[in-house]
Amino acid sequence: MSLEPGTTVSDRYKILAPLGEGGMGAVYQAEHVYMKKIVALKVLHASVAGDADVVARFEREAVAAGSIQHPNVAAATDFGRLPDGTFFLVLEYIDGTNLRAEIDKGPVDQHRALRIMRKVVEGVAAAHEKGIVHRDLKPENVMLLDGEGERVKVLDFGIAKIETTAAASDPNKILTQTGQVFGTPDYMSPEQAMGEVVDKRTDYYSLGVILFEMLAGTRPFSGDTMALLRDRVINERPPALPLDLPVDENVRALVEKLMARLANDRFLSAEDILVAIDQASFERSPTLPPGLTPIPMTDSVRQASVAPTARVDAVSLELQGLPRPTSPGLASLSGRTRAIIGGVGVAVVLALLFLVFGGSSGTHGTITATPSANGSASSDVAATDPSLNEGDLKELPTPNARVDGAGDSKDDKTSRDKNAARTKDAREKDPKKKGRKTGPGGIYIPPPDQWFK
Repeated sequence: MSLEPGTTVSDRYKILAPLGEGGMGAVYQAEHVYMKKIVALKVLHASVAGDADVVARFEREAVAAGSIQHPNVAAATDFGRLPDGTFFLVLEYIDGTNLRAEIDKGPVDQHRALRIMRKVVEGVAAAHEKGIVHRDLKPENVMLLDGEGERVKVLDFGIAKIETTAAASDPNKILTQTGQVFGTPDYMSPEQAMGEVVDKRTDYYSLGVILFEMLAGTRPFSGDTMALLRDRVINERPPALPLDLPVDENVRALVEKLMARLANDRFLSAEDILVAIDQASFERSPTLPPGLTPIPMTDSVRQASVAPTARVDAVSLELQGLPRPTSPGLASLSGRTRAIIGGVGVAVVLALLFLVFGGSSGTHGTITATPSANGSASSDVAATDPSLNEGDLKELPTPNARVDGAGDSKDDKTSRDKNAARTKDAREKDPKKKGRKTGPGGIYIPPPDQWFK
């Protein structure tokens, strides 16, 4: 019997609208009359309320969904029985579309498929931590929110196997009765199709089939009858993804390992699957080798990555065909500024020359004689006339007294005059020295037009 909108269930859930109906029950959108919260209300049909197996399955879903607290799993919040003997289950209401509707549109893009699968694996991993194997993972039991699959919810733990106390010491052992077959044949693992004891690795196989179908748009196995399909799942090796699909090699390897025919050849844990998904997701990135985790691009990192650097490598710029950076020197100054700097420099040079040589007299430097240990004199030539060469200096007589022009004897004056005349003659004979003008101390001063040459 269907529930009409406006009917109140268990004195607190008001039926708003029907959402769907199956052979064992119906699902309604309802509102908690006290909390004003929208929920999904699942109600068994009265015709199956006396079936112990159906009721046990319903209770199993309530226990499983109620014990898993994860954003990628639809949580159960209430379970009860109506006066007519039927059972109801209250679940988190999810406003979205199931994965089956997306696959029916055609193959899903590789990157979006990996994003969806990562969320599904996270939800399944949360169930495995509670000792729960889903056993019926398929696109119909995966809900997508926000239109692009960024949010995912795993549904329907109705045939889930819940770990018993006896198996608590071994998380891989989930007890069931040998010979019983539960699930959808298209997504069953070979061991599940044969009715063997299963563990979490049977869910990994189902995840591989879902990912295969998202990428290829078709399932790996098909058959005209349920028996033929089951036989192929049990006896044949799962096919690889078609070669013409635009899928990276890491993704192909991920699907192949998930759907390995033998359970021991599949992944050991959901964490290993997540690592493999991350590697496959970034395979095309030229800056991230497989096995590394990408660094989140925060605002500060993004700004730093595009900020100009303080140092520019001139060689690298030249290799790229760009001009070398120039330093701000005299070339960057205006002509007026350069003229002022040049004039100041000349004035400083002239002032230094005047201070050093301004007190000297005559056209030659000062020659000082100091007595030696044996009474003779040794000469020390300082600031000599640059017009005198080495030969001229050798011809100069060694003075016997200090020559400053004062107190000179007649012979001394005569000797100095001869030396000056000899020096003048040597300068006149040298075309490079002829006509040169000297300043104080005999220093040659070039004309102004040659100061900066």
